[in-house]
Amino acid sequence: MSEPQTSDPVATNRHGIGLLNEGRFAEALTVFEAGLQDHPRNKIMIRRAAEARAAIEQEAAPVGSASSGGALWTDFEPAELVERALAGPGRDTSIRFCAAALRASEAIDKDRTVVTPIKHGRRFQIIGGVFTGVAPYQDKLTVAIPIALRGLIDDVVSLGGFAWDPATAVPCVQVAVPRDKLELLAGPLLEAHTQHLRLSLAAGPPEHLRSHHQGLRRYLLKHGHAAR
Repeated sequence: MSEPQTSDPVATNRHGIGLLNEGRFAEALTVFEAGLQDHPRNKIMIRRAAEARAAIEQEAAPVGSASSGGALWTDFEPAELVERALAGPGRDTSIRFCAAALRASEAIDKDRTVVTPIKHGRRFQIIGGVFTGVAPYQDKLTVAIPIALRGLIDDVVSLGGFAWDPATAVPCVQVAVPRDKLELLAGPLLEAHTQHLRLSLAAGPPEHLRSHHQGLRRYLLKHGHAAR
């Protein structure tokens, strides 16, 4: 990769985010680190560089017998995957939320709802339709909601969370909520997420439809109910 041009912070962030979205995490980190030399206080660069580092660390972690190219792996126990991803403060609220989001999606369109292990790192995601719905990320839970709900997005930020970039297929965005604070916004977030699901499910099926893992689905529903 050629030396990134970093004089324009907006262009630098756009370039780095594009690399992140393509899964080219090492290249993205190079772009953001170079940008931070010229713009050391740029909050987007700081946050995105941290995301790139975390993704690189997750790729380096052992993931069983994953095939080349980072394909989904199959040699895991649902309990291990879910509990490791949700371990720590907020575990019970998080697994309840995941189960509720899964039930909400299936109530609208079960055929377009999937639960899969995430490609990079030992995590999972619940997808309803064309846009990722709910997934653990570090010490947060990411939840897709309509981007028009600015007040709720601001509430997430006030708790120490943040919003990813908006989706292109539907007018929605993923917010990352600290799991130890999730209980404070669980009700409004689930209501907002259900609004998102109607849009996302109507827009089409998820690309990971054939990777639906029934074991993960059963574990989330069973233990989400038990955590009430």
